[in-house]
Amino acid sequence: MKRRIENPCEAEMRFFTPDLYLRYNSDEDSVADQAETEWETAIEEYKNYLNDFSDLMNPSVDFLARSFNPHDARILSIQEENIHPFDKQSIIQPRPAVIISLKSYDTTYNIIYFLWNTIAYSAKPAFWPHSDLDKHWLYDEIDVETKSPFFPFFVHRILLSDGTVMAIPFFDVMIQSYKDSRIEQEVDSRKTA
Repeated sequence: MKRRIENPCEAEMRFFTPDLYLRYNSDEDSVADQAETEWETAIEEYKNYLNDFSDLMNPSVDFLARSFNPHDARILSIQEENIHPFDKQSIIQPRPAVIISLKSYDTTYNIIYFLWNTIAYSAKPAFWPHSDLDKHWLYDEIDVETKSPFFPFFVHRILLSDGTVMAIPFFDVMIQSYKDSRIEQEVDSRKTA
């Protein structure tokens, strides 16, 4: 049975906050310059934070935290379901999971999170300038929630283009990617033309 925590995880960014994102993209140079300095500091603080619990991350979580960069990818779908972690013949019971499908230029990604709690969302900020019709993945950060004697629990917080933050409590993750060969062929044909 899935371990449930009474209180859902917080859907608030620690480092790359919606407020910092807005100031970083401000039309006022002085505001944007100050935010850029804060942004660079946040990047360094986040890297140091990841280093503090890097020994708790398996290779999949480490890849998600340090190497995977879907900035500005379009979110195609977010599906919650129960899936078998290995295969349908497995004796392990199906686990609650969420699958996020993203499109970034010529690649589609499926990120499969195995959950230890329910997903939480923040409220949309009052004066958010972007539309919420076509959601994109802006920035993200991973947090270690607790140390378990069996495995660590993580929370992946994602700032979406509608201003909300999605907090995904997970203990393991898989990332699949698919290249769209039609786009590659189109790029190749432009190079030879």
